Amino acid sequence: MLILTLASCCILVKDNQQSNQSPSEIVVCFLDAILDGDYQTAAFYISDESAESIHQLSNEFYNLKEILNDETEDLLNSILLVYNLTTNDLFEMTEEELIATVIMVGMEMMEFESYEIISEKIIDNSAIVIVFINYETEIALVNQDGLWKIRLDI
Repeated sequence: MLILTLASCCILVKDNQQSNQSPSEIVVCFLDAILDGDYQTAAFYISDESAESIHQLSNEFYNLKEILNDETEDLLNSILLVYNLTTNDLFEMTEEELIATVIMVGMEMMEFESYEIISEKIIDNSAIVIVFINYETEIALVNQDGLWKIRLDI
């Protein structure tokens, strides 16, 4: 029942991005977007600080192209093949696409098909949502300009 109630709120967030949803509702929207394969929408729920960290990593990643040799590029391509990607695909992605891809790969590695919100704790401008995805885990959020956003530890 809790999941259905929270899931219905996702429509409001997608249609009205200024809506002030609870941390649990944001986690539901984030995870539902991932389950739907909508990684661009999932990326919307990431905090600016987390996006900046990914941006810094992406800059380092783009610099990697200059030092790849045939052997290391072949190794990287063999890993990416699992996701139907090549190094060229990654190097041609925008920052937003790279963020979405990072989310996609990370979540696919978890191999989850469902989840359950266990609890939520808000302390000032931070929150922790405990969710069961194959195992119990904590998802950290930060209140950013009145909206809850997911804080990824990168």
